[in-house]
Amino acid sequence: SELASKVEAGELDAAFVVESNRKVASLHWTPLYEEPLVIVAPASVQEQTAHAVLAANPFLRFDRTQRTGRQIDRLLRRLGVASDEFLELNAIETLVELVRQEVGVTLLPLLNGSNWQNSPDLRIVALPDELGHPTRSIGMVERRDHVRQHITHEICTQSLEIFQMKAHAQAS
Repeated sequence: SELASKVEAGELDAAFVVESNRKVASLHWTPLYEEPLVIVAPASVQEQTAHAVLAANPFLRFDRTQRTGRQIDRLLRRLGVASDEFLELNAIETLVELVRQEVGVTLLPLLNGSNWQNSPDLRIVALPDELGHPTRSIGMVERRDHVRQHITHEICTQSLEIFQMKAHAQAS
């Protein structure tokens, strides 16, 4: 949200950010890819359902002051899980490393290119279907009136091509 605020204030022409629900007339949003929200648990966790995994293990929370953290907080409320909150951090990779060390479990976006689902130390647990397969959208926010639109347009075009190639390679 800090980067988006700098774009809105004119300090930056554009930034890659997590999509906000807040729409600003002076800004243009270009979505680039989506990341599904999943539970990340140590491979040793025995519980099978998302609800059971969250209820039975210490919970490592992503920072509630961030857009993604607020989205995760809403999902936890919808799940109705009384989680045993152990720690709150604003670094996704650090949370995953703590999960690898069996400190607890977490609910995070499955980062593009992370390959966590193939890690022998981790178990990825999907959220229940009734939550509607929540994702977070990553894209570029830019001021509508900046003079380098041709540059940001090319960055978006090239980024979309890269992300689509990665998605196709992962699906194969």
